[in-house]
Amino acid sequence: MLAKMTVEDFLSDLSSSLPAPGGGAAAALAAAMGAALISMVCNLTIGKKQYEQYEAEMIQVRQRAQKLKDEVLLLMDADARAFSELMQSFKLPANTDGEKEKRTEQIQAKTRQAAEVPAKIAASCLEIAALADQIAGKANKNLESDIKVGIDMAEAGL
Repeated sequence: MLAKMTVEDFLSDLSSSLPAPGGGAAAALAAAMGAALISMVCNLTIGKKQYEQYEAEMIQVRQRAQKLKDEVLLLMDADARAFSELMQSFKLPANTDGEKEKRTEQIQAKTRQAAEVPAKIAASCLEIAALADQIAGKANKNLESDIKVGIDMAEAGL
């Protein structure tokens, strides 16, 4: 599982000649970092007297940010797996008309599957950015730069 790798090992694989992980896994990791930052901001706001009027909202945003973080971490592997399966479909035999038809069908199916994962990552990125916007101006004012970086990471993932 890519999310269980050390940062150093993940970056080593990402920079290698391996076909996966690639851009999708990197985008998912960026999204996860954005969601984690939004969760951190909520955690450092909850329980502070001057922000008590926003506490229920911070708890709700924190819960959603944590769920999104977990979901995009799973999408790291889903993206690598989908891309690998697509590449395997190109290796199917194409000697007969029947083989060519089966290969074409597999390539099309795996291409759709490989496109679905980045679309899910992108949707998560948009939601992470929306959560950041939701808490801006309400969260601990000392963490405004963390909210901004959270948005930047969501945009990077997008």
